[in-house]
Amino acid sequence: YTSYNKNSAYYTLKDIPTFDANGLWSHQDIHFSRHGTLVETMLSLVEQSSSGYTVHEMEKLLRTKAGNLLCLLCREKRLSRYYIGHYAVYLSTDSSVQAKQKSQRQQQVEETRIPTELVPTPKKELPEDIDIMTVVNVLIKMIELPKASVASLSRSLRHQDIGTTADEIRKIIKFYSLKKKRHSEHS
Repeated sequence: YTSYNKNSAYYTLKDIPTFDANGLWSHQDIHFSRHGTLVETMLSLVEQSSSGYTVHEMEKLLRTKAGNLLCLLCREKRLSRYYIGHYAVYLSTDSSVQAKQKSQRQQQVEETRIPTELVPTPKKELPEDIDIMTVVNVLIKMIELPKASVASLSRSLRHQDIGTTADEIRKIIKFYSLKKKRHSEHS
């Protein structure tokens, strides 16, 4: 057998490897396949798979990069591909096998989907009744004028035609647990 990684630079005698259920065997970081080359191995794994493989799944199984080769096999029409969300799933080109793989993959996706009522509600990102631009303008002004009081910040923002009240500034400071920096006499 010839290694399917390390540029096929390593060999092993036929009676040495103990292949796993996928026909793979490794010695340290050198990987071998009962199926032969990396291309032959990927084609065989996809054909035997009940639900096809994503790039991540294939790379995890083979412990080597596989993404570019999977794309090439697709372009050569030796594999087919379909998308679930942002993920490409590589499938058999045999239409009956492909249909079973798609169905199985869809079932896996449905089983792993978390019901919406169990998804935690995200923490509010903005103080109540204050829009994002007001928050941004207040934070910028606090950086520009680190020693300014809340009233001074409010006046400064009003001079820029940004009508932000002292109460809104206090809400923002409290919401984000900000502390006004006290300028040290020794700095």
